[in-house]
Amino acid sequence: MVQKQVQDKFITLASNSCYALCLIEWLNKVNGVKNTRGSDYFYKVLDGYKLDYIDYDGTVVNPAAFLKVCDLKHRTFKVSYVSGPNTTEYVYPTFYSIDGKNGHFVLTDVHGIVWNPLSYSKNVTFGKQVSYRKIDIIG
Repeated sequence: MVQKQVQDKFITLASNSCYALCLIEWLNKVNGVKNTRGSDYFYKVLDGYKLDYIDYDGTVVNPAAFLKVCDLKHRTFKVSYVSGPNTTEYVYPTFYSIDGKNGHFVLTDVHGIVWNPLSYSKNVTFGKQVSYRKIDIIG
């Protein structure tokens, strides 16, 4: 396999890091952090990539460890996959998809979208909520 060039990896990571960005914004909401600069999000995603919690393709392979690193208090988290739409009053990262495979993560609660890292996503506009990630603070 030919290794992708560094710039290609940057583009891929940035284009596919919606779940990581939603985890960061979820933490911001939990911790009451406001007006976080865009560069802060980028640095945290790069830290996750550097620590192997995020693959170069943007896949968050260890969301609980990524949350702990990004958390101001370095608490421990449990992240659970839940099939279907987020029908809770709590804000969670939610996966929207048109085809059930490819998609985009946003933050939702029972009322709908609370935060979207993109200005527009076809999967959000034309798709449906397929699953969400329930996050518990356990220590």
